[in-house]
Amino acid sequence: MLHTSTTFNDLLNRAQKHGETPISDTTMDGYKSDFRVFTAFCEMYQRDALPATSETAGAYFEWLIETGKCVDTVQHHKNAIHRMHADSGYPSPVDNQETRNMFKRLKREHGKPPKKKHALTTDEIKRMISALPDTLIAKRNKAMTLIGFTGALRRGELAKLECKDLKFTEDGMQVTIRQAKTDKTGEGQTVFIPWGKDTNTCPIRALDSWLKAAHIHDGPIFRPLIPSPMGHTPSDKALSGATVARVIKDMAQAVGIDCDNIAGHSLRRGFASEAAKQGASPIWIQHHLRHNQFTTTQGYIEKTSSFGKENPVRKLDL
Repeated sequence: MLHTSTTFNDLLNRAQKHGETPISDTTMDGYKSDFRVFTAFCEMYQRDALPATSETAGAYFEWLIETGKCVDTVQHHKNAIHRMHADSGYPSPVDNQETRNMFKRLKREHGKPPKKKHALTTDEIKRMISALPDTLIAKRNKAMTLIGFTGALRRGELAKLECKDLKFTEDGMQVTIRQAKTDKTGEGQTVFIPWGKDTNTCPIRALDSWLKAAHIHDGPIFRPLIPSPMGHTPSDKALSGATVARVIKDMAQAVGIDCDNIAGHSLRRGFASEAAKQGASPIWIQHHLRHNQFTTTQGYIEKTSSFGKENPVRKLDL
């Protein structure tokens, strides 16, 4: 006879939770933030947030649209409500035909193409880092920009990089992404960054310069800098993804680039567009971006002149 102090319902709840698709810490943080908004809405209208009813969720989605949120944002809030209920062992109030029909209507009535972040070009990246002064903060920002651009990293991935994630070789640097958005199994993903041709814009040399100047040998790579009598001292903690985005935005604005549509993702989209423009293999671009589907990669590539060197007709011997 088997004995355990755990109830069947406890085991069932754990099984349901572990059956959910794994997500990154960054995505989970976004869900928690969205669910706090949902909770505030429920308090305002004296409704239960957890567990919530499908009627409450439906009213919330209509409220979000009324306040000016786009359908994609409302979809993210729906995902957050579903996840929080699943993780708490409650049935999802949004996993039903009524909610699916509602979103079909919302997309039909309010849907519009998502506004993509500006894809930073190689020339813009060079302008941004050339304008930096010779300071410790500038060394950090230069390394962060070049690693983010050449590694096609998401802002959260860039912020969470640690020294143990780097492996230097004769050909360049191998970067391990331990928590990636598309890494559903948690095995980690790898990005290979070769040495740059120009010593001033080489991402590996820029990173080495920052690490040596900041005396960083382990732990987070990109850190906040604390003012001290000697100038600035690196914190023991990592930068946040939001800070990474703000740094990129400030650097772009400093050289006259319109920063209204600049964000941390501008580095990742910029890599995809620039690599495609220079004739890189679409398959290798997808591999470097770590996309599961090529259709996702296509959405990252800015369309350029139809008569450019990437035009397939130019490959014909005519």
